[in-house]
Amino acid sequence: METWVLLIEAFSVYGLVLFAHSLRRLFGLAHYYALIGGLTAVMSWVTDAHVKVTVGPVTFLVGSTVFFTALLLAVFVIYVFDGPKAARTAISTIVGISVLVPLFAMVLHLQMLLSSTTPLGQVPVPSLRINTASVLTTIADMVFLAVAWEYMHHRFRGVPLLVRTFFTLLGVMLLDVVLFNTGAFAGQPGYLSILAGTFSERVVVALVATPVLWGYLHWQTQHRGEPIRHQPILAILRELTDVKQELSAAQQELEYRRHMMQQLHDSERRYRELIEHALEGIMVVQSGQVVLANPRAAQLLCRTHKGCLGARFVNFFNPEERERLAGLLELTAQGTKSEADEFQLVDADGASRWLQTRTVSIDWRGRPAALLFLADVTERRRVEQKLLQRANTDALTGLYNRPYFLELAERAFTDAAQRDQPLSLITIDADHFKSVNDRFGHPVGDTVLRHLAQLLTRDLREMDAVGRMGGEEFAVLLPGADMARAQAVAERLRTIVSATPAMTERGAIQLTVSVGVAERKAYMPSLGALILASDDALMLAKQAGRDRVEYAAPVDSSAD
Repeated sequence: METWVLLIEAFSVYGLVLFAHSLRRLFGLAHYYALIGGLTAVMSWVTDAHVKVTVGPVTFLVGSTVFFTALLLAVFVIYVFDGPKAARTAISTIVGISVLVPLFAMVLHLQMLLSSTTPLGQVPVPSLRINTASVLTTIADMVFLAVAWEYMHHRFRGVPLLVRTFFTLLGVMLLDVVLFNTGAFAGQPGYLSILAGTFSERVVVALVATPVLWGYLHWQTQHRGEPIRHQPILAILRELTDVKQELSAAQQELEYRRHMMQQLHDSERRYRELIEHALEGIMVVQSGQVVLANPRAAQLLCRTHKGCLGARFVNFFNPEERERLAGLLELTAQGTKSEADEFQLVDADGASRWLQTRTVSIDWRGRPAALLFLADVTERRRVEQKLLQRANTDALTGLYNRPYFLELAERAFTDAAQRDQPLSLITIDADHFKSVNDRFGHPVGDTVLRHLAQLLTRDLREMDAVGRMGGEEFAVLLPGADMARAQAVAERLRTIVSATPAMTERGAIQLTVSVGVAERKAYMPSLGALILASDDALMLAKQAGRDRVEYAAPVDSSAD
């Protein structure tokens, strides 16, 4: 029964370690280091308590059989997949907890001794010699694990992964047997029998743990595409020696930051002088609140200087802009320099205005803040909008012009193909429009085209697009619409046009349209194929007598 409990405990802990490592892409390695620290604490307590299970002639110490082996697996996989730096952190965690747990136990026993006569029976009394041997052996084991793995790779690259994994684990465990038992029990009676018994235990443990570790390595590399990172043989040793250099660099960085903060504090007075006399709107925002505003900024946002100070900066802007603006301020407070951005607001007079903002991170009275430069770009935005509208719309009808409509259609076609969503195109041509121009003149013809454009945009969805493709030809793009819906829309448009004469200076002019409908199919390689199908359907409508809707027939792919 004890054997099964030991096996279940071992596989559960091994599985927990490997499962936690597999989640690092989602949650990072912090939770993994925490688990390693917890397992180290448990290993220390169980080892000091001498918890063991006897199976036949072999005695298994639960601390080394279950938890030490789990820590070996933990360092193994983090070194293999995440590199020496991550492995160094894991080793430091194990060593640190291994040192602290016995110290805590000693403090607890001392406290109980001083406060009462009742001994602390649930907490094992640590042995200085055993724990010292354990800590030093752990460091050597973990370093040897990385060195042995790289040596096996460079020296026996052709050997199967399972075999290399087994001998790496076995080598570490045999080293642990020699170092730990020598440090903890050398010179004591029974030292050699302890050494032999522990050796037998570790061979069995290596045989049990190797398939688990190999299975995880195989799953990560073959099924999840995680590469095994190989390093120079002594990479882990160089990584450990780099700790001192990193600490020195960190100390220099802290000194540099303190120096810079002092300089920023001294420059606050100069900032204020520049801000007060600048022609550009300038504000200082700290923790979301305005703590300084120059006269121009007050004029742009809140009319009076008093109305600015203490106000929430984002509240000056439209609600839909506030989240984006708050994110910009947060990034700036963290030291990220932002590019110029523009936000909309409604001023105190109810007029809609656009402000361009540029932000810089500064130190304001010992705390991070954002220095904002504000410029009124309302007039420039108005001019740009007019130019954009002229570039994208047909001057006569107000619909999208051909180039912009095709640009929208290209994006919609690509998106529909990627998402495997329906997309339909309607092509419309005014019947006998040339006779309208010939009989009534081009000004009347222009009035008829504007009337037709108004009818085509009636009752369409916001996502739909209508464009004038040239002359009296129009197109309607229906994202998300299959053939049945497109047919219904096309028939409705045809009916509306035929039932609604154009009122002109020459009287009412009756107009009809021919309509072609096509739906995007998987075999269509590009937007051009969809347009061609719609044009073919339009040609069928004209040939069949006009004032009708025709549909592109689907291609029978089975005929190939």
